[in-house]
Amino acid sequence: MSVYMKDHFRFFGVPKPLRAEIQRLHWADRPRKSLAVEAVDTLWALPEREAQYVACDLVKSEAKYWSPEEAMPALERWITTQSWWDSVDTLAVHGVGTLLKRHPDAVWPSVRSWIYAENLWLNRAAMICQLGFRAQTRTEWLDEALGAHTNSAEFFHRKAIGWALRDYGKTNPRWVQQWVDAHPELSGLSRREALRLLGSREGA
Repeated sequence: MSVYMKDHFRFFGVPKPLRAEIQRLHWADRPRKSLAVEAVDTLWALPEREAQYVACDLVKSEAKYWSPEEAMPALERWITTQSWWDSVDTLAVHGVGTLLKRHPDAVWPSVRSWIYAENLWLNRAAMICQLGFRAQTRTEWLDEALGAHTNSAEFFHRKAIGWALRDYGKTNPRWVQQWVDAHPELSGLSRREALRLLGSREGA
């Protein structure tokens, strides 16, 4: 398991199906609402990666109850520590995205600052936090988050650009095609990912 994650983390060695079964047995007693923020902090400090996976499941379950004031500093802390795509993507979509959809005016200033941060994981979180928003996507926010990194050589930037565009292309393929056409500097990876689902939507 450690080798698969490029030796970034230690593991207890508990396979996902077994971890899910253990969690299921105890899930009714999990920390709820604001108490979950403290629990995630505790789990995030542990060196074994399974602890962060449990923490991410708490984020999925409880983020909808959090206020931006308590949650956004915590999410930034988690995104920038023990960082790798598996945790960052969950935090971005199910943590930041949940809060952004419920409290857009309060959350967007923090997310916007992440676009220009020196930390690539904050950049990535800003790019993908609107995944699944569909018609609720704020295209001006998506444009800014992606446009700031179109010249990046960083794989995790390039992949995030393509992923965000591919996802929104399910809702508004014309906007995505026009955005890609307007950015000839896009990497081949970003372009391929962005347009992968648009072939069957020509003329949409």
